[in-house]
Amino acid sequence: MASSGSSSPLALNPSDLPPEVSLIIEAFAEAIRPPIIFLLLTVIFASMLIPILITLLWLSTPATRRQPIFILNVISILIGIGIGIWSSYNDLFAILNPTVPINNTANAVVGVVLPLAPWIAELVLAYRLVVVFPPARTPRWKLAAIFAFPVAVKLARLGCNIAFWRVWFREVEHSPSPLMAVEDIGLRNFLYSRAELFLQIFDNGYLSLVFIWKLHRGHIFQSRDGQRVTFGGGRSLTSRLKMLFWIAIGNFIIPVMFSMAIAIDVLVDPNYPIHLSSLFVSNYYVSIIGVVFATVWSTSTLVKKDEESWDVKRLPIATESASTTPSYRARVEPKPVEEGLFHDVVDKTQAWPDPERATSRSDVIPLTVLVQTERTSVA
Repeated sequence: MASSGSSSPLALNPSDLPPEVSLIIEAFAEAIRPPIIFLLLTVIFASMLIPILITLLWLSTPATRRQPIFILNVISILIGIGIGIWSSYNDLFAILNPTVPINNTANAVVGVVLPLAPWIAELVLAYRLVVVFPPARTPRWKLAAIFAFPVAVKLARLGCNIAFWRVWFREVEHSPSPLMAVEDIGLRNFLYSRAELFLQIFDNGYLSLVFIWKLHRGHIFQSRDGQRVTFGGGRSLTSRLKMLFWIAIGNFIIPVMFSMAIAIDVLVDPNYPIHLSSLFVSNYYVSIIGVVFATVWSTSTLVKKDEESWDVKRLPIATESASTTPSYRARVEPKPVEEGLFHDVVDKTQAWPDPERATSRSDVIPLTVLVQTERTSVA
């Protein structure tokens, strides 16, 4: 049995430690504090992506797995999980070996991945505009007007990142950690980094606002003959506003707010290297999660609501030009159609050139969106 005069090291009062020991402990805690912060962030966010990936694969169909949006979402999730594993390894190494500098290659990869990863993840937002503005049905002048700004902004952002990487590769060779390299570069006064942050705000804002505006209008395209093809025509105003609200939250408000927080932190925070890196990591994973949830949620809601609004018995009968094999309803007497619902539906395939002529019913009605037609007046 231990004597009452002996004390356990765990019960030692910190004030009783010698000054030299206290300085060593404080230096050790200061050295491992940033790796612990980044380790917690990457482990939490990367672990969130695993069930999202499993759910995305489980709920998908063979048709949706071939869609570019699905492929881009899966690639973004896999990149996020890979970054989480790689970053966790480096953080654990820094915690267990605080006096050993990290490999320069690992430091260089940090400066490349953090700015480039959001740029790749946000390609999903750009592709969604291609879906709602299909090139085959949209005039070229409208496509140029819509996509000129986001393409120019993305190229400008990529150019700013390349300019930053040139300086980063030069400074990281002489810095023991990425945070010290950020301080050596002087990111607060680095023109290209500040420009990239503000361009990201405009990029996310434009892509999301145009997409939400298109959903608010409620139609895919306006044909030249005055026929308007809509989706979700049977939904209530509350349902539409609810959908627009969640889409705006998922990939407009949260990503733009994170971009603004990063820009403000660079300008006013005296301890910006640590906070800026944390915001960059959070911004990347929030962009992935927000885009995936908004894309999947809006797509599933559109399909579900439109499937409920369709009456299969009242579908327009496929013409011979739109289908090589007559349907069953074409061989039997069709049921009467309610007046005004599908009245004077124009066979648009007759006006298409031969190379663009539809060969199946799936070419007339897109697979991803079920549509209803309604008459509109010609201006």
